[in-house]
Amino acid sequence: MKKIPNEEELEIMYDFSLEIPTRKYVEEPSILMHLGNLKGKKILDLACRTGHYAFLFQKKEAEKIVGVDISPRMIKLANRKKEMLGVQNIEFIEKDVKDLEKLDEFDIITSIFLLNHAKSEEEVRTIAEVIYKNLKEDGIFLSCTFNFHHKGYIRDRYKNYKIDISIKEDDYSNGSPVNIEIIPDQHGRIFITDYFMDPRVYEKAFRDVGFKSFKWISLTISEEGKEKFGEKYWEEYIAYPYDILIKAIK
Repeated sequence: MKKIPNEEELEIMYDFSLEIPTRKYVEEPSILMHLGNLKGKKILDLACRTGHYAFLFQKKEAEKIVGVDISPRMIKLANRKKEMLGVQNIEFIEKDVKDLEKLDEFDIITSIFLLNHAKSEEEVRTIAEVIYKNLKEDGIFLSCTFNFHHKGYIRDRYKNYKIDISIKEDDYSNGSPVNIEIIPDQHGRIFITDYFMDPRVYEKAFRDVGFKSFKWISLTISEEGKEKFGEKYWEEYIAYPYDILIKAIK
């Protein structure tokens, strides 16, 4: 019988999800590669969860990091980590991103699996507006989100990567539920519902609010990941990558 975690367990288990192969050996190194040198940068991390990327940016010598998340438990855990590490230049804010006011003019804004929470075109545009008003001129927005350029989401396709993604009855209409099950080793299972959105909706929203460039970028499997698992292991992911980067410039 599947164990469905309660709310408190979910926040703790989230950190274990960062250890699944596609996140550890593809997502994280790809994000760092495309962000480049972070020294002295002001960074806003939207949907920061327990602060994983915020603390990573701090190690990369970012000057100021603000993390925002809707979950009070996620923010509580992030602040607990901050206290344990004695970090001074990170602030965590409990807030729905859609309701976020202008906090500053940041050099960089990141969001890791935030846009896929939007249920409608209007919500996508609202998030794009929040990002735009918090970026400085020529500032960078980098996001990792689900790759809906393909429709190859069938059950068990990604089981070797400890994640399962499916869309009920192949309903690829905007706002249709996307069911995600993350299976960290020996740490139970995490169940999440996100939402399908035609990639053109994201492109239009960001261009309409004023971004001067918007592009999709494929993630790169790290050399460490290739060495650890071998080339054949990654074949299904390469054929049907479930995630993709967005890079937009204000």
